[in-house]
Amino acid sequence: MAVTTQKSFLSDQEWVQVRRTLGLSPRQAEIVRHLLLGESDKQIAKELRISIPTVRTHLGRLFQKFELNDRVELILHIFGHVRENDARTLDAEHMAFRSETIEADA
Repeated sequence: MAVTTQKSFLSDQEWVQVRRTLGLSPRQAEIVRHLLLGESDKQIAKELRISIPTVRTHLGRLFQKFELNDRVELILHIFGHVRENDARTLDAEHMAFRSETIEADA
């Protein structure tokens, strides 16, 4: 079995957030994670010890789920979602900071 030595673009915490908010199954998340590493269907199948048609079935279901046409759109969708989550987190932190500052000034 080949060992993937590339680093993930997303932290473990970001992956948990993506999986939860997008409603990905554990297998779908594994497929997406390998996809983001630039792996082909054949490489993903080998890494996950599943058949190439099974990889394609998972990808097809992901495309349907998010109303996408291909793997490029899926990758962009995932990164867009992570960006939205990051923006919401920053907004929440900013609001908490402002609230603390206002209370300290009072």
